[in-house]
Amino acid sequence: MMLHHPNRQRFRHLIDPLSGAFQARLAPLIAHYTALFGGRDAELAALDAFLADPHAPFGLLVAPTGLGKTALLIHWLARVQQEQPQWQIIFVPLSIRYETASAPIALGMLAYRLADLHGDLEQFRDYAHSPSHLRTLIADYLRRPLPEATQLLIVLDGIDEATGWTVGPLCDVPPQPGLKLVIAARQRAMMHADDWCQHVGWTPTAVAQFALPHLGRPAIAALLRQSAPALAADPAFVEQFFRVSEGDPLTSNLLIRALQAGTLTPDALTQRPPGLEAFLSDWVETLRRRQQASQTIRELLALCAAAYGPLSSDDLHALAPAATATGTLEPG
Repeated sequence: MMLHHPNRQRFRHLIDPLSGAFQARLAPLIAHYTALFGGRDAELAALDAFLADPHAPFGLLVAPTGLGKTALLIHWLARVQQEQPQWQIIFVPLSIRYETASAPIALGMLAYRLADLHGDLEQFRDYAHSPSHLRTLIADYLRRPLPEATQLLIVLDGIDEATGWTVGPLCDVPPQPGLKLVIAARQRAMMHADDWCQHVGWTPTAVAQFALPHLGRPAIAALLRQSAPALAADPAFVEQFFRVSEGDPLTSNLLIRALQAGTLTPDALTQRPPGLEAFLSDWVETLRRRQQASQTIRELLALCAAAYGPLSSDDLHALAPAATATGTLEPG
C-alpha cells in the first residue's frame, strides 16, 4: 500500500506491518495529518522525556478539537522510529472520518499487530474476529511478557470517537518493563484528563499527562518556515498570519492550504478577520453557488441534522440511495 505523500518513507513503519485491508484505511489518514506540521518542538520533547522515563508506563494527551493531537503523535512516532529504532510501534487511530472508529476495525488493527509482535499471526488468522473475541485476544497479548529484547510503544489515538463501544478496558493492563501505552482524546465539557484516566482504569498520579496549547508566535513562525519559507521571511506577514490564525493549528493549516492553492493572497490576509469566520462564510457561499447540487446537499445536511450519531458511508447509501447513486453525495 503506497502512502501518497512526499515524505511517505518516514511513516511507512506505521502502515506496512498491517494487512492490506487495514493499510487502505490508515494510509489516507496519515497522509492527511502529515501534510502540514511544525512549531511543536516543546511537545515533542515532552513525549521523548516520557519515553525515556522507566517509571512512566502510561501517557495521556487530552486537548480540544483542532489543536493537532493526531498530527503531533504521528510525527512523534516517526521521530521515535528514526532515532530509537529499538522501539516496536503500534499506532491505532480511531477516526469516524476515515472509518477506523468501529470496534471490528480498531480492535482488528490492534489485535493483528500484537499477534505479529508475539509471532502468533498464523494462529490469529484462524481465530474468531468478533469484537468480543478480539478484546479477549488483546487482553491476553497485553498481559504476556514481551519477546526478549523488545520494547513496545502503543498509541491509541482518538478514543473518544469509538463508535458503539468503549476503549477503556483495553488500557487497564499491568505495567511491565519495556511497554509504553499512550492514549489521546478530545477534551469534552464533562470529560477532562482525570475523567479519561478513570475511564481507562488508570490512577492519575501514575500517568504522564501532556498539554497541547495554541501555537505562540515563535511556533507559528516555525510552522511557516517549514511550509511557506519565502513568506516566513517577512516579519509583517508572520505577524498578520498570527493575528488571523490566533495560534490555532486548524486555522493555520487552512490558511496555509489557501495560500498554497492561490485562493488567498498575502496582501488579502491583512483584511481578513481572525479565526474561522471567513472560511465558514466561503464554504456557505460555495454551497449556495452549487445550484445543480443544492437538493443533494440539503438532503445530506438534513440527514446529519436528524441523526442521533455518526453516519457511515453505508448509512448514507441506505438512507439516500438516489442522491448517493449520482456520486455527488460522498462523506468526507
